[in-house]
Amino acid sequence: MFLKDWQLTPVKNTKKVELICNNCGNKTKHEVFREPYGPAVGVVFAKKPWLSLKHYWLVCPICRNKTKQIKKEQLNALKKC
Repeated sequence: MFLKDWQLTPVKNTKKVELICNNCGNKTKHEVFREPYGPAVGVVFAKKPWLSLKHYWLVCPICRNKTKQIKKEQLNALKKC
């Protein structure tokens, strides 16, 4: 177990949400990304841990700013069938 600043990774098979970015002000379709946090189990050089706590964010595709945090229930509603 170790602490590390993990990278945001896109969540596959999710719908995009049209929002206005707080940072750049563009109205675009934001993508859903996963951000691990806290204690994690994995390899230091890995892009994402095997086990960890996760936050889910809507991220602007233009400036890559985390615009809005979403809950697990909202993530499940955005998943494509």
